[in-house]
Amino acid sequence: HKKLSLEVIYHYYRQHRATDEIRDTDVDDDTTGLSRDLGSELDLVIAWRHSRRISIKASLGVFLPGDAFPSESDETATFAKIKLRYKF
Repeated sequence: HKKLSLEVIYHYYRQHRATDEIRDTDVDDDTTGLSRDLGSELDLVIAWRHSRRISIKASLGVFLPGDAFPSESDETATFAKIKLRYKF
């Protein structure tokens, strides 16, 4: 459909070199410094443009921590956001 778009986005995160901290992020857990594998993320973005003035975008994401995090950090992190845009 012309007014609807769907994106599936995959990210794989690795550190340049293994370290026991992650700087400049909102991540609360520190890494172990034993692995460069930070994890992977899968995002789904659905956008609908009703007209030039009105659009809606829904984003969903899930992050799976990699071996760089301690084993007790195996919980996935999720993200959801809906954005309604109206241009005057």
